[in-house]
Order: sequence, then C-alpha cells, then structure tokens
Amino acid sequence: MAEKDRGAPPRDRVRHSARGAIDRRGLALSVLRDRLAAHGCPVSLTTLSYWRSGQRHPAGAASLAAVAALEDLLRLAPGELISLVESPVRPRPGPMAVPREAVLGHAPAILRVLRGLDLTDRRDPLQRSLHLILEVDQAGVERRLRIRSLMRALVPDTDGFVYAFGLDEPLPGRVRFEATSGCRLLETAATDDGAAMGARYAFDRPLRAGETALVEHEVHFADGWLPQFHYEHSFRRRIGELLLQVRFHHDRVPDHCEGYAVDGDGERRTRLDLAGRTSAHVAMRDQPAGTVGMVWSWQDGGPSGH
Repeated sequence: MAEKDRGAPPRDRVRHSARGAIDRRGLALSVLRDRLAAHGCPVSLTTLSYWRSGQRHPAGAASLAAVAALEDLLRLAPGELISLVESPVRPRPGPMAVPREAVLGHAPAILRVLRGLDLTDRRDPLQRSLHLILEVDQAGVERRLRIRSLMRALVPDTDGFVYAFGLDEPLPGRVRFEATSGCRLLETAATDDGAAMGARYAFDRPLRAGETALVEHEVHFADGWLPQFHYEHSFRRRIGELLLQVRFHHDRVPDHCEGYAVDGDGERRTRLDLAGRTSAHVAMRDQPAGTVGMVWSWQDGGPSGH
C-alpha cells in the first residue's frame, strides 16, 4: 500500500488498494465478475464498480468472501484487502466462500499450521463431496481417520491440497499421515506444543480449471492418545455432499450421541440413535461453509468406567 494511503479512512484504503491491483492486472470488471462467480462468490458489476470507486464499502459475510476471492484473483497477499475492511461484527460462516479466519478463528493453532504448509487460496480446490470415517477403539481412543473427497480445481494448475486438525489440549500421541489414492504426501507440519498438525498433498498431476480429482488419505493415531468425546470438521466453501461417520468398538458403544452443524444460519443439533448399531453418521447436502461435527458420551463417564 502506498504510504500516503495509510492515514486514509478504511473506505479510501480499500478503494486505493483494489483500484491499484485491478489496474496492475489489467482486468476489466466484467472479467472479475465472471471469475468471482466461478469461485462461488457472485458479485454484480455495479457492486464491483462501487467498491472500486469507493462509493460503497464491502460488508457482510458474502461481501467479505468476495473480497477474499479478489485477493486470489488479483494475486495479492492473503488478508491484504480483508485487513482494510472494518466490520463491527465478526463475520460468521455464510453461504459463500469465507476467509479461513472466519471459520477457524477459534483454532489459531490450525491456522498457524496451514500457513506453515504455504497453501495459497489460488491453489485451494473446491470439495464437491467429502466422506469422513473416524474409527474409535474400545478405550474410546481415536485410531484412524479415513478421508475421501471429490475435489474440483477453480484455477489452472491446481496441484494439491492440505488437511490439518487441532486438539482441545496438546497431547503427546504421535500421528502418521498417509496418502492412499489419487494423491501423494509432500510434507507435514505441527505446532511446537502439538496442539495442531497437518499435511500437504499433491494430486497425481496438476488439474485444469474445472477438472476433478478423487482422493483418499488417512490419519493414523499411535499410542499415547487419550479418549476423545467429539470430532468436528470445518470448511470455508459450500460442500455439495458431506458424510461424517464415527465407528465405535462393538463392546463399547456410547449411550448418547449427537450430530451438529454450525454455519451462517446458526447451530443445529440432532440426536443420533445408536440402538443396535456400532456407528453413527451425519449426512449433509449443499452444506454452507462452517463446521459439522459429532459428540458422544457414556453414562458411566467414559470408556474406562471412571
């Protein structure tokens, strides 16, 4: 940003930064409109013109999602425009793509891992469908997470994706990431205290814009982990189909289980009946950006009976 803009009001700073980036890229507003729509962030030509001229200021979850997408399209640093937008209310995950900070603001450790893996939004594919299978052993310890996802490239030369998770409390247990189909493991990262871990994967080959890839990968939890009583997955773009399944040991099925979803419309919880079953699942279609999860418990307090 130019030094002369630093003392300007937020609206002027956004206008100066956006106009300068658009002019440098030489993109017509109509082209930006079409590319934003392809990113799942439709914005009218009039609105873009207002933002560029400073007559209006981006506000609301949908507008902030579009601003984040503009950063990608204009090849700006993540947060360069978002940081200039002053909003009295922190945006909740809405129906459009939203900044990671809006979805993972409660989990700064995961955000640090994602930054360490050097993922840029320009290379962040869209998940058309996502199937998560978590296996829990007799002691209530999570042993394996299997992930199967159909991804679509939003831009040319999309070469991979990342996965990261965090813990309520740092634990000493070890984790092994594994690529099983359609991808290969490139690198892993973790915070110093073990509060969050993640991995970066590459597709078998870079994808063209609009091309899809079906990938499968796993997380293996070694000895040292303590029993867990919930699992959740957060995502910043709408997912067409999401299935979260938790498989319990047949000798230790929870007495109570609930599924939940949190998005721009609030939080919704559903009681899951485990009578005669050893697994529970939550299925969502056309799920907005946000979080989907499951919690479970035993009447005696836990798998060990204490």
